Amino acid sequence: MTSINTSSNFVSSSDALNKTFSQVSSGKHINSAADDAAGLAIATRFSSQFSGTQQAQRNGLDAKSLIETEDGALGQISTGIQRLQELAVQQGNGILNDSDRTALNKEAAQISDNINQVIEQSSFNNKDLFQDPSNSSSLNFQLGDKAGDVVSLTANVTADPIKDGLTQLDFSNPDPSDNLTALESIQQVVTERRSELGAVSNRIDSSIDQLSNEEIQAESARSRVEDADIADLVSQMVIERVKQQAQLAIQSQANASAEDTLRLLS
Repeated sequence: MTSINTSSNFVSSSDALNKTFSQVSSGKHINSAADDAAGLAIATRFSSQFSGTQQAQRNGLDAKSLIETEDGALGQISTGIQRLQELAVQQGNGILNDSDRTALNKEAAQISDNINQVIEQSSFNNKDLFQDPSNSSSLNFQLGDKAGDVVSLTANVTADPIKDGLTQLDFSNPDPSDNLTALESIQQVVTERRSELGAVSNRIDSSIDQLSNEEIQAESARSRVEDADIADLVSQMVIERVKQQAQLAIQSQANASAEDTLRLLS
């Protein structure tokens, strides 16, 4: 009877030792539903939340990159408009001759061409940054795991008013009033769009900061539920091994006693 109990205890101790070894190897005290079904469900939920917040942050960073690219293009346009405004003021200089005004027209045309080139070539991930108003759509960025966690960036439809304003410029006229008025309107369009981009960028920054905090909290919560205390597990392994050695000694002694009894009976 003692031998049977000892064998049973040895098997139980071996199972416990194997389980502890598996936990030490994986660094987790929950490796399957058999270890802790409820704990596994909770850990899985936190892991999903962790992954979701990471992807949402990547979405936000992509949105930031797009905004920075568009703002850079608008900055180039704004610089060009500023130079055209300088030329318009120079246009009003009464001592300019026809040759001077021809030179103004040439420089203004070159600047206008450069601005139009920026408009036509600006893109991000094969998406045109300056859209046709008749075929435009907002860009939405999911920045959370809820339906309402969306940041929208309205379509950039500034191309037409910029191009239309540039076509109205005429530097051959000694009166710069019309040019100055047109350029002021173009610069206002550009400034308003850049302000909009800045506001959306700030909102994205705030969302990314919040997501970063949520990511840390989700990972911390998952770790508390799922991760193992290695020092504690190592102590358990030592205890289980001592138990095994003791049970082996008892088993060996029981076997020896049984053999002695059989010799006496024989």
